[in-house]
Amino acid sequence: MNQKSWPIKLLFLLVLLLGPVMAHAQFTYVTNDDDTITITGYTGPDNNIVIPDEIGGMSVSSIGGNAFYNSTVKSVVIPDSVTSIQDFAFESCANLANITIGNGLTSINTGAFEDCASLTNILIPDSITNISQIAFYGCISLSAITIPASVTYIENDTFLYCTSLTNVIISNGVVGIGQAAFEFCSGLVNFSIPASVTNIAPEVFDGCSELTMIAVDPGNEFYSSISGVLCDKSQTLLIRCPQGRSGSYTVPVDIANIGGSAFFECSCLTNVVIPANVTTIGDAAFYLCTNLTSITIGNGVTNFGIYAFEDCYSLASVSIPNSVTSLPSYLFFGCTGLTNVAIPNSVTNIGSAAFLECISLSTINIPNSVTYIGTQAFEECGLSSLIIPNSVVGIDEAAFAECKSLTNVFVESTAPFTAGEEFEYCFKLKQIFFSGNAPPFDGDSTVFYSDTNATVYYLPGMHGWAPMLDGRPTAPWYLSNPSILTFEPTFGIQTNAFGFTISWATNIPVIVDACTNLSRPDWQPVQTNTLTAGTAYFSDSQWASYSARFYRLRSP
Repeated sequence: MNQKSWPIKLLFLLVLLLGPVMAHAQFTYVTNDDDTITITGYTGPDNNIVIPDEIGGMSVSSIGGNAFYNSTVKSVVIPDSVTSIQDFAFESCANLANITIGNGLTSINTGAFEDCASLTNILIPDSITNISQIAFYGCISLSAITIPASVTYIENDTFLYCTSLTNVIISNGVVGIGQAAFEFCSGLVNFSIPASVTNIAPEVFDGCSELTMIAVDPGNEFYSSISGVLCDKSQTLLIRCPQGRSGSYTVPVDIANIGGSAFFECSCLTNVVIPANVTTIGDAAFYLCTNLTSITIGNGVTNFGIYAFEDCYSLASVSIPNSVTSLPSYLFFGCTGLTNVAIPNSVTNIGSAAFLECISLSTINIPNSVTYIGTQAFEECGLSSLIIPNSVVGIDEAAFAECKSLTNVFVESTAPFTAGEEFEYCFKLKQIFFSGNAPPFDGDSTVFYSDTNATVYYLPGMHGWAPMLDGRPTAPWYLSNPSILTFEPTFGIQTNAFGFTISWATNIPVIVDACTNLSRPDWQPVQTNTLTAGTAYFSDSQWASYSARFYRLRSP
């Protein structure tokens, strides 16, 4: 062999040997136990990348976690040899606009394309069986997606914040849609659910502000649609009203339950009518319906969920049906426009923060059925005066705190205060009237903390009163007219008599008249009482001689 040809032949041999290495030197990779390759990184200058199907004779089977994280890549072609794209493989590839996926890929793992802000479309092949959570989270330019039948479940948050997504096709074969899978896809107008879907998790459509229609294949055995509103198959449970629905809406008459978050953030709804067939309104059912001005609640409703009307800023008036026995926590929290609420005599419990921050609520009638008022129940309300009925046995911490327009409070109950700070920071509070015995405050009580302008008034003849109560001065309360103290234990049938305590001004006589027929009353004086220390006790030993006996008080 000519020795002069050796350098040329050696160079040719080196090119043959080193050529494949040079071609793949732009990728870093590891060898797997099955003698396949996982791409772990990219160091090349080209932003349009073609992933090789093999390196050094070994098949490239996967793209590793964070392999292209925050890179400047613009397009990617993935070969058929790749079966999985691992966690966050292309996360934050802000310039990635196009990606071609081979037909061997079976899994797109968690966050694989998260925050790929320029990605406009992607064709998912039928080989894919799993798309993990947040796989396309924040792909704000993605406009269309087709989920093939090979994917059985769309995981949680998969397309969260895909704000340009306008066209979603879910193939018949997909069984479930995970929580918040399409949340904040604000470009969606219509959404179709195939017959195969058996499970739709909460919050799937939250933040889809333009969505007006949720359609369901008639063959679906679990879900249905009534005029674009998602319901269960029996059409007794209203699951989700599309967030873009506007104007007035009447709940269908066959609906028995309004589900949790059913109208969440339906900010374009102005009026809702709930028929008598509905018994339950779920948690956060109307939360953030910010333009809802009126709601008619049928008299079949027995249960409200927590947060049911939270932050319905425009809601001005609500009438609660007498089928309701409890107002749950945070029921009207943040309803800053609420001026009038009618609470029926059926309600026994007002839950924590039920009316918190209802700053326009200037009056409230607490019925004599209520026994408990929860923590912060009316904190920061616009109340100017308040009557706490005798039925109330417990008022929890800060129930009326920071009611900065409150000037007068009438307490018919003897000892309703259970936690302290019930009326703290009510700076305009001047008069607190107690009609019973002194409540059992101790030296550490803070019921009227910082209410420096307030005086506590008590009825003469009541027990336990001292010159100060909870740091506030006390004074006798003289009524404008004589009054029968119906809440006193001495009121009613006693041994061989009927009696009651009369309260009014000291040393002024009060006449007790009686009659037997209110339709044609013939009032006759029974007894004249001169009040000592503001009270006197009346006793009628002849009451049992009459089939009916009525009493009235007057001053001569």
